[in-house]
Amino acid sequence: MSSLNRVATFPLIIPTNTNGTQYQGFITVQNKEFSFEIHLQEAHNLKEARLFGDPELKRLLHDQEEAILNRLEQCTDIHAFFLDLKHLIEDLLTQEPQEKLLSTEYYTTILSEIDSIGWDKVEKIDADFQKVALVILDSAGRRHSLVLQFSENFPTEPPECLVELPESINFKINKDDFHLVSIIEQYCEVLEKYNEVWNMLDDLDQNAWVLEPEKPTRNIMMRRIALGNLCSLQIDLNPQDPHSIPQCQIFGAESAVAPIRKLINENLRSWDFKETPRKNLERILAIKFPSRHASTKNELSVECGICYSYRLDENIPDQLCSNSKCGQPFHNRCLYEWLRAVPSTRQSFSTLFGLCPYCNDTITTKVIDI
Repeated sequence: MSSLNRVATFPLIIPTNTNGTQYQGFITVQNKEFSFEIHLQEAHNLKEARLFGDPELKRLLHDQEEAILNRLEQCTDIHAFFLDLKHLIEDLLTQEPQEKLLSTEYYTTILSEIDSIGWDKVEKIDADFQKVALVILDSAGRRHSLVLQFSENFPTEPPECLVELPESINFKINKDDFHLVSIIEQYCEVLEKYNEVWNMLDDLDQNAWVLEPEKPTRNIMMRRIALGNLCSLQIDLNPQDPHSIPQCQIFGAESAVAPIRKLINENLRSWDFKETPRKNLERILAIKFPSRHASTKNELSVECGICYSYRLDENIPDQLCSNSKCGQPFHNRCLYEWLRAVPSTRQSFSTLFGLCPYCNDTITTKVIDI
């Protein structure tokens, strides 16, 4: 086949060298253009040719290497290969599942339902209107998330409702007469049920140094707060009775943890169920919790003594030197890698025994997989 025929059929493909061993350009299939290059070992010899394409072409031709090699071996010239390649791409595009267009009724109903609840509640909506994120305010003005996931069968099939609550909620949905207003009303009713829970958590967030979680959501009842002296206290509230005594766990060197544990055990019976957990714990421990706004990180020394950061791969420094004069925290991974590099470190079963990088006192850590 002459080069004139090739140019007439594939005007967007041109040779890039004088000896006819390299071509680049575009193949147009179903109104889509795919860029590619082909490198030959020698002119008119398609065996051992190398084909390069753009990301979309690579995706289409994935797992098609054998078919392409067969075409290269059977084609008599480069023009015939271009034709075969175009037919292969057409076949692959035809086999791909086509996006199903949503009905006019779908969009009309979605828009009508959003109009009924107010567009001011819409925080985010995707391009095809199948996922709508709403922000609902409770009676105290707190923001709560409600995500509605609509199927292509809406409105005959109600949406899936995703919420951030301490416990699951089963919305009562009338499939024959569904309206978003009903879901919003039920959600607001449940939010009021947990009003005191939000109050207790807000009190901790505003008046203590919360180490974890960094960005708490409304379904997380746990707060890990800094106590100072290289200690922290994890508090887990009961969502059914947030004024009750929460589950508490103390983290830190034993020399610093022991007196805190003693105070809790001795004074827990004086818990005032009318007060917030924060005020009760401050009274029991005879301290005022450090505040993120009133304290500095240097005062609390919450960073790892090796990598000098607080969070590492979602982990916090929870390995502490037991020397009361040191008490430096470390990430388990950082301490493990440090001790493993020190010749004097010894291992017994799954534990490393070495020296603290700061005070040279004995320190141990569990062996981990790197």
